[in-house]
Amino acid sequence: MIRIETQESAPPYPRWPLAVRAMQEKVGVEYEAEEDAQHISPQLSDQHRDFHAHHISFLPLATKDKDGRVWASLLAGEEGLPGFISAPSPRLLQVDAPVWPGDPVARTLVHGEKNQLVAGVGVELWSRRRNKLAGHAEALWSGNKLKLNVAIDEALGNCPKYITIRDLLPHPRTNPSVELTQVSMASDDVLPSSVISFIKNRDTLFLATSYLPSPTSQRDSSSHLGCNHRGGRPGFVRVCNDQRTLVFPDLSGNRHMTSLGNILSDPHVGVVFPEFETGDVLYLTGEATNLVGEEASEVMPRANVITLIKVTGYTLVKDALPFRQPPGSNEPSPYSPPVRFLAEEQDIISVNDVKATLKHFEPHADDLATFVFEASAPPKVIAGQYAVVDLTPMIGSRGYQHMARRGDEATLNDDGIRTWTIASPPSPASPNTFALTIRKIPGGRISPRLFSLGVYFKTKTEEGNGAFVPKLEVPLLGVGGSFTLPKPTTTTQGLLFIAGGIGITPFLAQLQAIVTSPGSQDWNVQLLVSTREPQVMLDLVDRAISHTATRPHLRLSIHLFSPTDATFEILAGASVELHKRRFAAEDIKQAVDTMGTEGKVYLCGPPAFETSAQAALRAAGIAEKDVETEKFTY
Repeated sequence: MIRIETQESAPPYPRWPLAVRAMQEKVGVEYEAEEDAQHISPQLSDQHRDFHAHHISFLPLATKDKDGRVWASLLAGEEGLPGFISAPSPRLLQVDAPVWPGDPVARTLVHGEKNQLVAGVGVELWSRRRNKLAGHAEALWSGNKLKLNVAIDEALGNCPKYITIRDLLPHPRTNPSVELTQVSMASDDVLPSSVISFIKNRDTLFLATSYLPSPTSQRDSSSHLGCNHRGGRPGFVRVCNDQRTLVFPDLSGNRHMTSLGNILSDPHVGVVFPEFETGDVLYLTGEATNLVGEEASEVMPRANVITLIKVTGYTLVKDALPFRQPPGSNEPSPYSPPVRFLAEEQDIISVNDVKATLKHFEPHADDLATFVFEASAPPKVIAGQYAVVDLTPMIGSRGYQHMARRGDEATLNDDGIRTWTIASPPSPASPNTFALTIRKIPGGRISPRLFSLGVYFKTKTEEGNGAFVPKLEVPLLGVGGSFTLPKPTTTTQGLLFIAGGIGITPFLAQLQAIVTSPGSQDWNVQLLVSTREPQVMLDLVDRAISHTATRPHLRLSIHLFSPTDATFEILAGASVELHKRRFAAEDIKQAVDTMGTEGKVYLCGPPAFETSAQAALRAAGIAEKDVETEKFTY
């Protein structure tokens, strides 16, 4: 709850609680956030009363148990529709909802007891509207039916960023059941693998926090709870190797830092993860810590502020939500950045003070080109790995901005760092030189500028006669990835490379490594490529395998799936077939049969392509765990 200052020198609006202000100072936003406290109201506006009563299908609710542990619940009406909440006055919110088995509110709210701390956040998913509230409540129970009378202490509208749009349809015929539960975990307990998998596939959570006032200040806020939304791309919440600590970044938001400030005062938190398609719900409770700056980036590289939660209790309930999202009907927030992985998840080898300077630019198409760089020190690269490059010297860094113009939303959390597969790794003759084959992304912040600079660089280089040649020198942060060739054997190694478009780049490096390897390993490689540019792909493959005049240890069969023609004779020593149709499951089945049981399968391409290829591989008898896929974890 916010306390109104009455001293003559105090500003004429509420002040943030002391721990919240301390968190704002930690991240350097105390001056920007100071006046925003005046937007917190001690009551619901008419608009917010209507919002809760007629626009939301569920209410995430923060409560506290008798041991001081914080939990987040989900309350919803029996029919899965708005209308289970009423707001008869600006200071009163009433909730009438059945509570399914496993929801912690059945343990935390005591029948007939008044002044129980609660907080909630109403979210209308289709419009991304949300409104936070907190207050004191009286709970009245009749069997599993809860009537909750909330005396409002504070209410605040909130920004729509990071909310995934969903259309929720009523699904009242549910059969809720507790699948897994351990309300109090021992110190050496871990989360079940199914719970970890559930967490890593979610794009939405609701975070419940508690504020405990400073015992040494009379000017601090009183005790209260908070409930807030956190969202991102699926997997934005990571789970540490200890199998019970959650980590997620604090993304560019309204800078209020109320949840993180609450954690400074009281580490107890609750989290609820809804699965809107199946109706499953995961409840967690635990103890949280905030890390800022270098401490944060040591755990999650490139993150400036993160929250860690050590889980102390969990419950997974199946088939609980009385509404459902039709499969595939969600619209992710354009503000959500790519998933940031933990340092312990990454197989990147960092390099210190290494610069990469552009030496050559070769366009293959309007939106596809190879950039050749020379590093200031020889990078250690295994064919198939990727480079992590910091492009901020080219584009500059940007300051804080709350919202962005339509189309520019993703730039607010863009740190200018990119990960690209190395298409041509360093060689003994050129140990500092590597090449990146890059696809230009329309409307992107980095690649269009990089292509423009490349064209200008090429033009000025070819002019000669003392013409000014622009210089691009950027930090090479590291090299990583495990998408590499298998170890040599005494028999012929069968390989099946499946590429979708630009996904061919790691296979270019691997083919180059095969033909330049001094060993006697024999390789039988099938390369299946789905592309709109078959001639470009063949030219790139030709360059990769032309590092030696003869290739006695490589047998290469190329299958191109494209509506466009290509010229084959440039690929001496390789068989090429052009299939003027779409890629099909039968093609993978035939390739798998040709490869034999000892072969290895590698897959790289856009997500939709990989999904369909994995389905075809499963149908051909290749389990997903036996397919090597390129993963960028930086």
